[in-house]
Amino acid sequence: MSEPSTRATWHADLARHDQSAHRRMAERAATTAEPLLQQRFDAVTAELHVLRAAVARRDALLREQTAALREREAYVRELEARLESTPRSASGTLRGVARRVRGRVGRLVRAALSQR
Repeated sequence: MSEPSTRATWHADLARHDQSAHRRMAERAATTAEPLLQQRFDAVTAELHVLRAAVARRDALLREQTAALREREAYVRELEARLESTPRSASGTLRGVARRVRGRVGRLVRAALSQR
């Protein structure tokens, strides 16, 4: 087994090495902490900017689609009013036209919604 004086010297050397390593780590943390935090802040700021732009684009698309749906509903109501005001013999053809128009408008709206 090793002698007590050798063991004490070894432990003292180990403690000095640990202290110097801790000092070096503290110095490195002090010199790199601020730039690292700034880099992280810049990355989060850039990500937030991208997310805000995406939300604004989606909001604009939803507004456009809402306006298109309102126009479609107004057009459908107008066609329904025409159907009610026409005689029964002509109403069959107007109903077919209204159905075809409603189907086309619906396809356009579905296509716009699927592009999101």
